[in-house]
Amino acid sequence: MITMRLLTVDTAPAFLDRHCQFYDGVIRRAELVYESVSSSPRPDLIVRVEVKDLDAESGWCTLTLGFAGVVSFRVTEAIGTNVVMSPNGLVLRFERDVVLADFSPVTEDSYTRADFAASSFAVEAQSVGYEIHSPSTLDARP
Repeated sequence: MITMRLLTVDTAPAFLDRHCQFYDGVIRRAELVYESVSSSPRPDLIVRVEVKDLDAESGWCTLTLGFAGVVSFRVTEAIGTNVVMSPNGLVLRFERDVVLADFSPVTEDSYTRADFAASSFAVEAQSVGYEIHSPSTLDARP
């Protein structure tokens, strides 16, 4: 996986605040990567999103999240599925030796493992990192 800044239980709150909890963010790409069987028994997941960025002049950025050592990954698509991450943004939850990321949480209050199981786009991995790309590709679209 490409080198990214690691998110931890200590750094995630400020990261999510900077990006407005990913409210109204747009999922652009999700890619499951199997580098090689010998280097890691688990795949990595790369998710590219466009999100609000309080530090960006345009107010938006393109962000890549890299999940290393994917334990589980679920995407449930249906007619009318929307890639806009709203109204509850992104939930990042750190448990023992894994991180849970829910891109379509059913709630933001008292979030539980049952909520994670009900998600239509969720990943459980050994770690998560990020890379910020500026300016946002929103600015480049016709």
